[in-house]
Amino acid sequence: MLLKNISKRLIVVEDKKIIPGYSAEVSDTYASHPIVIDMIANKELEKVENCKVASIVSEGSSNSQGPEVVDFKNMKVSELEAYASEHSIDLTGAKTKEEKIALIKANESN
Repeated sequence: MLLKNISKRLIVVEDKKIIPGYSAEVSDTYASHPIVIDMIANKELEKVENCKVASIVSEGSSNSQGPEVVDFKNMKVSELEAYASEHSIDLTGAKTKEEKIALIKANESN
């Protein structure tokens, strides 16, 4: 089941950290979990039916037809870590925010 975080806070479902505006694949068993049901009812999470993963887009690029751009410099360290986890990026050894950004960017260019 694909869930999108439509709130303004970090949400953790299963072992997935979902930052606002992002989606994550979680086990289908969470479809009947009372907390997930409440979060969907309260407009904090939504089920994504068409499996289109959303991402944070930097301001001004929403009208472009090119690839979506993520503004890592304005993200908190916890958001960077959640992004890396969602995209299976290993941040082992990165101690500073700049090192984490460098690892994420290096992985995405591959």
